[in-house]
Amino acid sequence: MNTNDPAPHAVEASPVAPGQSTDLADRPPLTAEATAAALHVAHYATLTYEGPLGEIISQELRKYAESGVQLPPSAMGPRLVAAMQRHQARQPLPPARSWAHLPAQYIPGSALKWRYRTVADLDQPATDAH
Repeated sequence: MNTNDPAPHAVEASPVAPGQSTDLADRPPLTAEATAAALHVAHYATLTYEGPLGEIISQELRKYAESGVQLPPSAMGPRLVAAMQRHQARQPLPPARSWAHLPAQYIPGSALKWRYRTVADLDQPATDAH
């Protein structure tokens, strides 16, 4: 062993850009709509992708929703939500039989937006007053 060697090199973390925070406590909280959207597409993922792939996507989305903090758009959680929403818009699940008489349903709190209920909505109560 050579005693002239300097101390072992310590691994230094890369510097953080100005204004960028690595602490999750410094991030704004996730909105109720974003949490609901993440949980909805997590359920959609398990119905769309059978087996381990759907479970992995669903677990990642549920972790994101349970974290309760907004992540940058380049993080995995927001990217998965956006990708699953695009996929659901292009290839919706078949309509739910119990709501076949309702062509579309109002999205509460939205500016006159409506959506069709699908099999992914079976575990959620209908929002109409009937």
